[in-house]
Amino acid sequence: MSTDLALPASLDELLREYPWPDEWVRERKPVEHFWTLSVAMPKRALWPHLSDTSEFNHRLGLPPMRFVERDGKLYGSQERGGGVMEWEELPWEWEYERGMQNTRLYSKGPIERLRARFMVADEGERACKVLVYFGGIPRSFFGWLVLRYGLRSIGADFQRVFDQLAAAWKSDTPPPPAGPPTTLSPDARRRLYESCKNLQADGVSKALVTQLEQFVVNSSDDELTRIRVRDLARRWGCSEREVIVAFLLGTRHGVFSLTWDAVCPHCRGARQTVSHLGELPKNANCEPCGIEFDATQTQSLEVNFALHPGIRPVEKVLYCAAEPAKKPHILVQKTLPPSARALLSVSLTEGHYRLRTRGSKMYVLLEVEPSGASDAVVYNGDAPSSTVSLLAGGSVEFVNPSDRPMTFVLEQHEDDRGALRPHVLFGFQEFRDVFPQEAIAADVQLDIGQQTILFTDIVGSTRFYEQVGDGAAFYEVRRHFLKTYDVVKLHDGVVVKTIGDAVMCAFRDPSGAIRAAIELQRHFNGARADSKLRMRISIHAGPCLAVNLNSNIDYFGATVNLAAKLQAIAESGEVSFTESILRDPVAARVLAEESLAVEPVHFPMKWSGGAITAYRICVSGVARSSAPEAAEPSARSGPPS
Repeated sequence: MSTDLALPASLDELLREYPWPDEWVRERKPVEHFWTLSVAMPKRALWPHLSDTSEFNHRLGLPPMRFVERDGKLYGSQERGGGVMEWEELPWEWEYERGMQNTRLYSKGPIERLRARFMVADEGERACKVLVYFGGIPRSFFGWLVLRYGLRSIGADFQRVFDQLAAAWKSDTPPPPAGPPTTLSPDARRRLYESCKNLQADGVSKALVTQLEQFVVNSSDDELTRIRVRDLARRWGCSEREVIVAFLLGTRHGVFSLTWDAVCPHCRGARQTVSHLGELPKNANCEPCGIEFDATQTQSLEVNFALHPGIRPVEKVLYCAAEPAKKPHILVQKTLPPSARALLSVSLTEGHYRLRTRGSKMYVLLEVEPSGASDAVVYNGDAPSSTVSLLAGGSVEFVNPSDRPMTFVLEQHEDDRGALRPHVLFGFQEFRDVFPQEAIAADVQLDIGQQTILFTDIVGSTRFYEQVGDGAAFYEVRRHFLKTYDVVKLHDGVVVKTIGDAVMCAFRDPSGAIRAAIELQRHFNGARADSKLRMRISIHAGPCLAVNLNSNIDYFGATVNLAAKLQAIAESGEVSFTESILRDPVAARVLAEESLAVEPVHFPMKWSGGAITAYRICVSGVARSSAPEAAEPSARSGPPS
């Protein structure tokens, strides 16, 4: 995605391109070091390690750092040589797979300013060169000695780490751990062993349980403080569902704990982390990005796991701010002084991108297409939100027209593929079983996006109770609930709630709902010796909200309302649904494979004054001989939403 440019051949050439600000070098001359190092791996393989400066510094053997945020700024501290150094960490600047730089303004210690820059360029298909630069302005003669001699060997240290990473890449094995291996106490090992046995008893495969156990034993504190299970599933080559279920069951057995994070939509950092869903706020703010955001939106919430302290207490230890690695969706972050401009070396491939400036909610959507309308975009940060079409491979230029520095951002606009969103978790029956008391705050409505809602209802339940008596009827209805739960779970759905004899379910996609409906209707066909119950089913898909109802997670909105009212056009053995189901290609293919005739039905919506064309199939009932008549919601239209 980046375009290789020639690396500066000397320190003077580098400083001509990236000079020190005049006011910083007016009184003292900087002390500088410059290396060009060869690495036996391509830059695409090296960049994830180089950009994770916390991990890289750990490999270099540097002591840990502490960071705090105050008034929208990041401040760091570190113990070095028996003293403490404190500084303000200016926002990092980087271009994806091209280079990065950072600057520290010290308030305590022998140094006033420190700049670091790293630039990468491929050298053939299996090697690259890395420019490493450090320059500092001393506060005193002691500071000059620290900069002159303390940094002199860092080039050799970088080469040592590069050689380690290249050897691992060449042998297609993970690089060696950055620090010494972790150890578990005998009691913790015994607890982990028992928990893993319980996971297997719960149905988790032996191979995955072994993978989880090795992950817990061999991973660093940093990896175990915020575990992103979707990323793990991709790394392990397992299905996401299998891994998420294993972690959910692992929380029940005391291996992991679950957290809810309010995530900044710009930097994607966790701005507030809580242990219970009900503690999440309506709104949150990100001081470093300078914005407030709605924490109830789909992209503003993330679910993560951490190692349970009963196995081993873990603490996130940082060796650098590592901004580029924390924000992999940001391809370019660059601060420009007043009246400056910069042409980016990143070559954009087809996709969706966003241009914005730090501290502003306005942005320009960049649609990069093979037949884009323009081959160049100039962005000055003050344009109203809009969409621009750019030719693939076209150029992007940042321009700062203001009288103050501005930080520009070019980022990928797609959703974070590694984020586990609450609405996905709500779709796991295991979550509802393991965390039955989790509930949203009473005054919060979470946007959970598209859901497929299915309602079942027993036909003639009142007459059935009168015929067989309350005891026998209760037994049959309970068995009906258990069967419904099993079928819904089998097709990747969840039971949201029961209302009397009815069940409300939610599925991730329409095809799962259709498959479950067909299986349920074939089971409850009235001809079974073990159950004479019959049911009607209705399905609709659309946007939903998650709310708190009776201290449980419930779904609400027009989608739920219409799904319930559609039962007015279904009899026993039938399934009614909307066009949103029929438009789904997988659901349509299921209907075709089952050779089920789809019958259109005019459905007036008296509550809104409109009407839609709905559809129904007869799975195990008596086929209707007459043409469909206009149907209206009636008393048997199912449970209210």
